[in-house]
Amino acid sequence: MARKITSSEIYHKLDLLKTNEAKLSYLKEIESDIDLMDSSAQDSFYSQMGSVWIGKGDIHKAKRFYEKIKDKKTSREGFTKVGDYALFLGWMKEAEKYYVKARDKKNLGILGDIWLRYDGDIHDIIRVYEKAGDKKRLRKVGDVCVERGKIAEALRVYRKVGDKKGLRKVGDSCFEKGEFEYATHAYEKLIEMGVAPEEIINKAADAYEKQGLGNSAIKTRAKAERIKRRKLKRISLENKVTASIALAGVVSGLIFLSPNLTGNVIGNLSNSSSNIIGGVLFLIGLVGAFFSIRGR
Repeated sequence: MARKITSSEIYHKLDLLKTNEAKLSYLKEIESDIDLMDSSAQDSFYSQMGSVWIGKGDIHKAKRFYEKIKDKKTSREGFTKVGDYALFLGWMKEAEKYYVKARDKKNLGILGDIWLRYDGDIHDIIRVYEKAGDKKRLRKVGDVCVERGKIAEALRVYRKVGDKKGLRKVGDSCFEKGEFEYATHAYEKLIEMGVAPEEIINKAADAYEKQGLGNSAIKTRAKAERIKRRKLKRISLENKVTASIALAGVVSGLIFLSPNLTGNVIGNLSNSSSNIIGGVLFLIGLVGAFFSIRGR
């Protein structure tokens, strides 16, 4: 009867073997007993098979074994190894594919840095940074796009990360050069973000008019006004809530601090407890009042 092989036994045996050939020979020897192994041992077997095939320079065979691993963490670690080896070979897009499988945002960012350092295709760099979810790196590549004259790509990046400074810079530059379509894309995003001053709203409308798009100019001014009203309404509501909290805090604090008013009847509190609660509530009220006044 075949003997059940454990995960620790696999690792122990492989530690004694020095070459990839010897390790591969052992793993092939026990492969027929894979169904007798528990889930942990199977994952160990597939992980080690993947590592051996990477050592032999065959990432495609390694990938097939890593895909069989049930434990997600172990599987992702395997795909990171495949990505690392692909990067070592200079297979950038293969590395990207496996880092994505591994959900390895750190190495995706490093991959993008390498592409950027060696003047790689800007679309590849943007795609990798987007997958890495790295706004700081995306802003940087947006600046590189501007330097290379790739305005559409720069706008794509700045719009995605909400880079106000970058959008303003591109918008104003394109407006001055007569590239009004790009200018409107930049200005519209600033308007949507609610950070466009009157000057930008007017420039956006002017850019539309210069393209013969009068209706778009009217819609832009109307949209900016709606966003402005919503922002003011939100600020007004926030101020009212803050003022209410401030008032409630001060009044409640004074009640707890004034035994002459309550006779310390509230919850049969002692003088000490009443004073502490009253002091905290009064302080909360003062802080709320400060923010309410500052927000006006």
